Amino acid sequence: MLVGTLLNFLLPLVLLAGKCAGITTRDCVSVKGLTTDNYTTNTQQLQAALDKPSPCVIVPAGDYPVKTIHVYSNSKLILSEGAKLINVINITLVSIVQVGPNADNVHIEGPGTLYGSSDLGWEYYSAYDNRFSPYNDDGTAPRTHCLYIVNSNNVTVDKGLKLHNATDWTLRMDNSSNIVVDDVDIVGDSRFPNNDGFDPQSCVNVSLTNSRIDVADDGICPKADSGMGPLTNLYVHNVSIRSKSHAIKFGSNTDTTMSNIVFDNITIWDSNGGMSIQARSGGNSSIENVTWSNIVVETRYQAARWWGNGEWLSISSNPRDLPSPPSRIHGMKFINITGRSENGGLLSGLSRGVSDIRFENINVKIASWSNYSNGPEPCCATTKVCVGQKCYAHPLPTGTIIPCMGSRDYRPTPTPSSNSSLKTCPRGHDRVPAKADGIYLENAHGVSFTNVTFEFALPRQDWYGTCIQIDQWSTDVKGASGIRCINGE
Repeated sequence: MLVGTLLNFLLPLVLLAGKCAGITTRDCVSVKGLTTDNYTTNTQQLQAALDKPSPCVIVPAGDYPVKTIHVYSNSKLILSEGAKLINVINITLVSIVQVGPNADNVHIEGPGTLYGSSDLGWEYYSAYDNRFSPYNDDGTAPRTHCLYIVNSNNVTVDKGLKLHNATDWTLRMDNSSNIVVDDVDIVGDSRFPNNDGFDPQSCVNVSLTNSRIDVADDGICPKADSGMGPLTNLYVHNVSIRSKSHAIKFGSNTDTTMSNIVFDNITIWDSNGGMSIQARSGGNSSIENVTWSNIVVETRYQAARWWGNGEWLSISSNPRDLPSPPSRIHGMKFINITGRSENGGLLSGLSRGVSDIRFENINVKIASWSNYSNGPEPCCATTKVCVGQKCYAHPLPTGTIIPCMGSRDYRPTPTPSSNSSLKTCPRGHDRVPAKADGIYLENAHGVSFTNVTFEFALPRQDWYGTCIQIDQWSTDVKGASGIRCINGE
């Protein structure tokens, strides 16, 4: 069944790769006269070359500051070895290179670099949060992507292209289709927020293969925006990811349907969260038919303000700030997952339930090894969030200082009221008091476990829980008694 699913993803993408390969390099032009200090001249010369009919443009070796370079239909842009197009803070807007809008048949290739200059884009550094404060809010024009594909079709990005040090999402795709990304190197400063690695938003037929992602914020972050439409047919294979937040995270923008998605042969290392879904947007939408297979995961605690809480798995559906319930999560398979984690796993459908979830061949060890697993920062008991009669159950008053270890992270959640005692808690340190269970089920239905092992490293920590906990709203859970539990409570 999994082989058939992968073939359904690969066939249209193979055809697309063949089409984009039709842009040959025999007539490529190497742009002359680029300088290391004149972004206006560089931008004009590159843009003039790319504005010719069916251009193939080569950027030679050298460091070249630019404003935004636009690439349109039937074009090929090659960054040769040692070539670097550089973001100029507050001059380059939105992105260094933008494909589209409304481009078709575009090829961007390396092995050169698009460089986002995040090393120049911060106001101050907080050692407490291990985090830079950027010079602008994320999502504003002066915070730039390295590469932005917008409203376009048939786009290939490959051949070792390097996308480094973005000040906003690194590789962003909006409302686009038939995108092939292969052999790219995405790196961001580990202290710079919102520098997500790979963000397909409301796209159709997207593949990411044979690539490396190492960023502070979410490594791969699928989204679906109500104004753009669903996200369907996303295929990720043979990718390594490190993130100070979540390695792979859906949302929290999940306005409309996200379906037919495969993550296969993935290595997640030294990350604050492993496999994650934050279903927070309102509307009659769903996240469905998602396969996670052949994944090695290593997650540990980071400074508490960063997203994630050291979990190998964190799936939740609860309100952010809207009255209507978030997306339904349905039809998900976790197959051949191994790893170690400083926290447990969470499968929570507080708003609309999670259903039809299968775990098969899972082996996860809960252990303590990082600098943050014994401090230095505390967390605070969050406000109690309820959906109808279903609430995050915890016994402590809001604002109570608690250990971060073992607690559950349901962020983003509704903003506390002005008189809330949580206001005294450092920003982003709010958590639900708990212990680290191998997996905790909350309003989950039709969940099955086959050949599953959870192990707790010795000596046991006081924040360790047990291998599986099932809340009072969950139903039709099969195979829980067959879970192999080593050193569980």
